[in-house]
Amino acid sequence: MARIRVLVIEDSLTVRKRLVEVIGTDSDLEVVAEGDNGRTAIELCRTLRPDVITLDMNLPVMDGVSATEHIMGHFPTPILIVSSSTNRGDLFKTYDALAAGAVDVLEKPRAEDADGAWEKKFLAAIKLVSRIRVITHIRARLGSVGRAPVARLDTPVVAPVSWPPTGEARSVIALGASTGGPGALVDVLREIPTGIDATLLVVLHIDEPFSSAFADWLGVQTGHPVAYARGGEVLLRSAVTAIGPKQDQVGVLTGSGERQFDYVVLAAPFQNVATLLPSDESAKPLNRQLANFEPSSITGIHLWFDREITPLPHAVLLDRTIQWMFHKSKFHESREQADRGSYIELVVSASKSLVQKSREEILELATRELAEFFPAVLEAKLVKATVIKEIYATYAILPGLDKYRPMAKTQWPRIFLAGDWTATGWPATMEGAVRSGYLAAEALMESRGHGKKFVIPDLPSTGFMKLCW
Repeated sequence: MARIRVLVIEDSLTVRKRLVEVIGTDSDLEVVAEGDNGRTAIELCRTLRPDVITLDMNLPVMDGVSATEHIMGHFPTPILIVSSSTNRGDLFKTYDALAAGAVDVLEKPRAEDADGAWEKKFLAAIKLVSRIRVITHIRARLGSVGRAPVARLDTPVVAPVSWPPTGEARSVIALGASTGGPGALVDVLREIPTGIDATLLVVLHIDEPFSSAFADWLGVQTGHPVAYARGGEVLLRSAVTAIGPKQDQVGVLTGSGERQFDYVVLAAPFQNVATLLPSDESAKPLNRQLANFEPSSITGIHLWFDREITPLPHAVLLDRTIQWMFHKSKFHESREQADRGSYIELVVSASKSLVQKSREEILELATRELAEFFPAVLEAKLVKATVIKEIYATYAILPGLDKYRPMAKTQWPRIFLAGDWTATGWPATMEGAVRSGYLAAEALMESRGHGKKFVIPDLPSTGFMKLCW
């Protein structure tokens, strides 16, 4: 029986050597070639026509998504994605590649993997993928795979459905997708109206590390609200109005009634916490701490130009009102090729000076300052623009405020706090907010007698930081 011919594409020499070595241990497989970028993958696939391609997502010259789109559109070949699941951006690239026709996904080997376990899984995945019959993805040639759909004018506008229903039976639609199914799943869900009076249950073949964020990606692609099943219950449209600690439980009052929970992690903005917690003497110490906080706004300015205004993907703009420039058109190579315009996002932190300004005033200021850094703005046509003001985006960093930031553990044994404004040891950033969740989980586990740690230790200071810290 002929051996399965494998093309290995991985930019890390260390990882690539390991993949090649593992494949070499199986007499049913052979490595026909290896490469380190997406363009090489296309050329080798075209000339060698392998049975299977193992493909990383983060590649130089051309990324894994673009390579997948081209291969599946011109000479379809079973693709096994071997990539990292630690970064949300990497996860979304993986899902885009699956929608473009890649067959399956496997996490890269880790140091803590049991001896031989990952290798067996890798070899089995290659053999499974080699048996999948793939088809040409015509849409990949058009560059439309992996993008959020354009709203269809013929789709009726249906009011969002409340859940759970009151009394009447509820229809359930079950969808199953095996290896290679995400692309077909997206196609089917896009054709189902977003306000359909039914619950959609999706069972998908996908490796565990890649499954949790898949729900978010699927929601973006299809327009449906998607939640990942974790053995609990997600209550939609259930605004919390009050939280009442009891001896052995915590009562949570919502618009649909009161529910009892063993523990509550309160991750609301600081300005809402006092209105949710009890108004008796027990809440006064925390309320005194919260009285020292002030909100800080962030303004996002989204600009679409008819041409490229800069080749830079990102820039820090100094000594001006606008502070950060993100060239969103540069974040996906295939999208950039399909549209030569520029989609720019400008971010202004602590944007108190912009809160009272009109949309037109903010756009005039932003385009004028942007043109100082990128003169091509003066020649470009502004196709459309959006201004988003987040008045309560975060909290203001005032002198001495750190001592008022509360710990995750509260005076109520079953209530814990989380949020970038809590005592994380970090500033008001997304990373600080994530850290607060870990600290709240640690405090909760400690209250149950388990000293489990979730916070990842800080990296050691090096270089100049070693002198300052």
